[in-house]
Amino acid sequence: MKYTQVAQPPPVPAPSPPPPPMETPTKPVVVPTQAKAAPAPPPPPPMEVTKDDKDKTNSESKKRERSRSRTTESPSRLRSRSRRRRPSRSAKEKNRTDKCSAFIIAKARRLRRGSRQKMDAAASKHVASLLRQMVQEAKSSAEKLRSFLGTDTAVDVLKAVRTLEERSEVSHWNQSSLLAMLEVASLEVMHVESGKASEKAEELMEMISQPPLLPCIKSKDCGFIRIIKSGVSAELPTSARAGLLLSKLVCQSGLNASCAEEVRCRMQEAAEVRANSAATDTVEDLLCWSEAFGHCIKDCKGLDSSAAVDQRYEAFLQALGSVERSVLRRHEEEPVTLKQLGSVARCFIDADLDSRELANAIGQAAERRARSGADFPADELWMLLEEVEALGARDSMDGTLRTLQAWGSLGRLTNQAPLRVTVPLVAAAARMDFAALLESGIAAKDDLPAQLSLKQLASVIQEWPD
Repeated sequence: MKYTQVAQPPPVPAPSPPPPPMETPTKPVVVPTQAKAAPAPPPPPPMEVTKDDKDKTNSESKKRERSRSRTTESPSRLRSRSRRRRPSRSAKEKNRTDKCSAFIIAKARRLRRGSRQKMDAAASKHVASLLRQMVQEAKSSAEKLRSFLGTDTAVDVLKAVRTLEERSEVSHWNQSSLLAMLEVASLEVMHVESGKASEKAEELMEMISQPPLLPCIKSKDCGFIRIIKSGVSAELPTSARAGLLLSKLVCQSGLNASCAEEVRCRMQEAAEVRANSAATDTVEDLLCWSEAFGHCIKDCKGLDSSAAVDQRYEAFLQALGSVERSVLRRHEEEPVTLKQLGSVARCFIDADLDSRELANAIGQAAERRARSGADFPADELWMLLEEVEALGARDSMDGTLRTLQAWGSLGRLTNQAPLRVTVPLVAAAARMDFAALLESGIAAKDDLPAQLSLKQLASVIQEWPD
């Protein structure tokens, strides 16, 4: 077997390798050095959970539970839940009520600092509403109202009310609120020590005798009536200022019959003590006692006559006479001012009493002032002439009028004299034979006889010179 050799194809040349890539110039790579890392800040402290946050979280969780439970509750249970009484007030409202008294006192303190500062109607209404809100929250309970006051006292609150009333343009106080606060103040006075109770009661009386608390004394629910009927009232008349306030309450405030009778008895005891004891009081105390006994005498004249009333009237007369003698004794030792003597004289005049000794003391003090050469105000001269006229000693001012005539100022004063002093002036001029004054003064007026009453004309004619 023969094999034939087949012709092989020519070898395929191997592919030439690709040319090497061209090198491009490159910039040297600069690796930046990393800055030193700052220390990591400390982890924040854990948040402190306050009581308010806990309460808020608890309330939110309770609300979620309540909302989930309501979806499964029966309709009857839902109705009973809706009828449940809600809390009367929230913690925020309670806090606001507890601060009402402090706000009222602070407001009054700021007004006292500004002597001319006034409070407008809106601010006055706001403060009155705060007091009313506090009383309503306490439901007029003295114990609850006392707890709302905190460190303040009811007397301090009433002082602030009195100050705010003076500086307010319009009064918005609610009388029931004032009565509730007055009840708490009366309880505070009764629980004070016996030595200081009379001072607190006197302070409370000072406020009651003025608006806006003055109408409260007429109410049968007024807490101050309890003080009058208690043992504290026995200590009140020992003070001149307290005696004056008690007499004003009887004569001017309109106390009910039982309380007024209690005050009259206390004042009668004070009058008996004053009539039988030595006068060791100051001039200011004597003036207070004279005004107090003058009020009591005027009050007795308005009552029906009885043995008790007559006995009380005599006790007040003796006490007033004792006070007058004490004032005149002080006047001899150290001259009392004309204003103070006039205050005592007005007490006698209001009680329809005469006192020549007091009128002579007024005339001597007025003459001493006229002799000093000081300017004598016309209004004060007319007031003194009226007082000595009412006291029944018209000639007590003759020395003063002579001195003023010698200084040449009487004619100028009489030309400006009002009608109410016409009779004393004309009578004095006729009695002292001041011809110039009679011819050119007020007696020369053509319409003078028509302006005088028959009694006044008879008085002038009686004093006219022959």
